[in-house]
Parts: sequence; C-alpha cells; structure tokens
Amino acid sequence: MARLAAYIVISVLTICVSGQRHCYSCNERERPQDCENVATCSAGEQCITDKYISEEGHTFFNLGCRPGRVCQILNQFGKRALTASVSRDKRRLIHLCTKCCDTDYCNKDICADSTPPPTMQKRCYVCDDLTKTTQCEFEKSCEPDEVCFSEEYLNDNGEFRINLGCQRKVVCDALSSALKNNQQTGRDTGVNHLCNACCSSDHCNLTPCKNITNAFVAGRR
Repeated sequence: MARLAAYIVISVLTICVSGQRHCYSCNERERPQDCENVATCSAGEQCITDKYISEEGHTFFNLGCRPGRVCQILNQFGKRALTASVSRDKRRLIHLCTKCCDTDYCNKDICADSTPPPTMQKRCYVCDDLTKTTQCEFEKSCEPDEVCFSEEYLNDNGEFRINLGCQRKVVCDALSSALKNNQQTGRDTGVNHLCNACCSSDHCNLTPCKNITNAFVAGRR
C-alpha cells in the first residue's frame, strides 16, 4: 500500500512538472523582444507581460509568470482593471497593459505596439557547466549562420557536464559527416566528449543531447 501511495505521489509530481511553462522573465525592458532570460514557472502559472509608462514618459515592460487564476481575472475585467496609476520604487507609473498567454515563450509578443520584423535567427539556450539542461535560464539570438548546439562531456574530474549555445552551421555539417563516418567504422569520439548535437528550431537545445536528431554520440555503432 505504501508503494502504491508513493507511486501516485511521484506520478502527480511528474504531471505537474511536465505542465510547467517556460516564460521570458525580465524587468524594465524597453521592448519585450529585448528580454533574454527564461524562467520555468510553477505549476498552474502562465506567462505574462506588463507595460508601464513613467511620469517622465518612458515606456517599459516587465515579463514573467503569474498564477493562472490572476490571468483569468485579468481576462475577465480587461482594460477596466488597468486604468489606475500605481506607485512603484518611489515613481509614479501608469499601467498601460497586462496580458497573459498560456504557451511556452509566448510573452514576447503581447502588450507590444507592433510585431517585430521576422528574423531567420534562432533563439537558443546558452549556458555552460550544467548537470541537466533544465538548469539553463538564459537564451539568445544566434547569428544568421548559426543554429542551436548541445554538448555533453566529462570534465577533468570525471564529472558529467552540459554546455548549450550557438554553433556555426558549417561546424554542424562537419559533425554530421563525422557521425556518418563513426557509424560506418565504429570508432569512438573520445572519452571526454559524450555527445554533440545541432538543431535548427527555436529552443531545441533544451532537449537532452542524445535525443536530438543526428546527435554525434561517443561510442555509437
């Protein structure tokens, strides 16, 4: 019975964690598109963007997470709930807009005056010396000739580590070629490097390296 109860608790926790949103999280950005920090929200929270204007006429945005029940209230009352001025950090601010959205990374495109021009640049997670990809909370726009990259390796102490970032496409092509050669000859890539992988969709390197298509995995036959 105790084992059954433990299994139920673990299952519930797993479901809750899997339902957590990834949202941009920054304060006082001139544009929501300038935010590059990513937060993992608590279960039941949604992404949100607030837009303010100061008494000096400066407009700025705050991005983050907000409980779903708060977002429901905001959706119900709309702009009527945002007409009052608010006091913050000893400044007089006028609250222009608050909007929620309930998909990953959605809060860069709400409360903005206009949609930013389309770009071919990939948005990729960028962190070093991780033990798991979900620890990374920073992302950036790669250069036009780059895609997302993930690397798993053992450091000098034999400890498992992960690096995430951007990588040039020509390097990724070389990795892909090396993967084909490795599959044909059965050669290992080395003791320290366990996996290298490139991917070409936004935020795709949050996926564990070995699960990325065409991952270059050490020792793969």
